[in-house]
Amino acid sequence: MCSWHYFHKLCKSLRKHGVIEPLLLGIVLGLIPVTLAGLFVAAYMQYRRGDQLNF
Repeated sequence: MCSWHYFHKLCKSLRKHGVIEPLLLGIVLGLIPVTLAGLFVAAYMQYRRGDQLNF
């Protein structure tokens, strides 16, 4: 059988035991601070670089 079958079977088992929702919640809640931190770092790096084009 293909790997998709095993993945589907695993997901069904996890859903039955109520693991999927906390796992997805953890992933989403973990990505929010990482994304915000990345945006602030990128903004700070652009601010620090300043105007180097000299038009």
